[in-house]
Amino acid sequence: MSDDLIVNDDKSKHPLPAAFERLGIKNVKPSDELTLVLRNGILEASVKRKSGLTQTATMHVGSGGFKAMTEFDPLAMQKDERDALIRAKYSKGERQSALAKTFGMSQAMISKIVRD
Repeated sequence: MSDDLIVNDDKSKHPLPAAFERLGIKNVKPSDELTLVLRNGILEASVKRKSGLTQTATMHVGSGGFKAMTEFDPLAMQKDERDALIRAKYSKGERQSALAKTFGMSQAMISKIVRD
């Protein structure tokens, strides 16, 4: 893993929120649900806030060539709009597990939405 992700220069912060901040996800709180996954050189960090807001930072570890950030705010969209967007992304080939992470939902809920 890249040293710049694990080095915590700000000793006043816990290392985990500091790492998320270095990835571009700010103000991580103890009430947030955090997920870190490192697979095949790709690091994915997700934060689901109590409000339902889900933020995900993805990057290739070891090079600066790839970094992406997504954010989904369920309060900014109606349920039927959200479900239509999920179905559209699914019909274009996006996997249910990826949709679940993006929308801060379980894979089972995504499955139910795309079936209905």
